[in-house]
Amino acid sequence: MITITPTAQMIKTARVRSTGLAFNKNTERPDGSGQPVGNLGEIVFSEYLNELFIEHQWVGNKMFFHDFEIGLALVDVKAKRRTVSCGTFSDDWDVHIETRLEDKPCHAYVFISVVVPKGLKNPSSVEIWGWLTHPEFWNHPELKRFSAQEKDSDGFSEKMAAAKLKKQHLHPIDSFIDRMRLHLTKKAFGEI
Repeated sequence: MITITPTAQMIKTARVRSTGLAFNKNTERPDGSGQPVGNLGEIVFSEYLNELFIEHQWVGNKMFFHDFEIGLALVDVKAKRRTVSCGTFSDDWDVHIETRLEDKPCHAYVFISVVVPKGLKNPSSVEIWGWLTHPEFWNHPELKRFSAQEKDSDGFSEKMAAAKLKKQHLHPIDSFIDRMRLHLTKKAFGEI
């Protein structure tokens, strides 16, 4: 897991990118209040890729089913607001994706937690938890599916039908970076 402290400029940009409206009928929060969290996750992830010299293009403002193109790889960032850091020993936490995205074009998901402590307005940290390929997530034997309004074991009720998996099943983000470096090298030399 990588923990990054977002800058004031990152937080401001995330808010500016927000429309204050639902993207579509499937948006979980009709007032668009979740957008700054998703935007900040994408901004921090892009900066992380920049620091590691991973060539990428942010397309989150143009595409509905993925946020980044890294070479030929379509990558979707899944960011969720939390009030506390998961820490390195909290593998029992969930990551989730709405089931309507199961058949949409995407090669990999990167899971991010945006920590906004109770009583505070701004995020204190952004945690890049890890990643899975599209088939690894949707075909995982431990994947749990929930219908809209169904409660999970923690009593949380999903607004939209979703699939959940425990954080412990994610690959470390370092392995994603290694895989993208190899992919970009092969693309550069015409091997793909």
